[in-house]
Amino acid sequence: RQRQMCIRDRLYAVGSLLAFMFAHASILSLRVKKPEAPRPFKLGWNIKIKGRELPVSAMIGLAATLVIWVIILITQTYSRVVGLGWMAGGLILYYFYQRSRHKKSTDLKSDLDKLS
Repeated sequence: RQRQMCIRDRLYAVGSLLAFMFAHASILSLRVKKPEAPRPFKLGWNIKIKGRELPVSAMIGLAATLVIWVIILITQTYSRVVGLGWMAGGLILYYFYQRSRHKKSTDLKSDLDKLS
């Protein structure tokens, strides 16, 4: 029972750190790609880089979670193998899902063109 919990905790750590990394990276990406987007809530301590305000909290958060994630992958063999395998499987499924969605939309478009 204790071993199962420990394994689950390790996988949770890999997944949650990855999610936080993506969240921080998304904040920075949106600030670069859409600087004019309305921001109802903004923290102070932004740094201007090339005319765009980037939040220091997101930069520190991204760096910290990335470092911790890499340390976990280096030190925990189970997390490295199963966590990266789980990610690879998810990316493969996502690829085929997007491919089938794209094929359906092009088929629909060609059917609509035939009707007009």
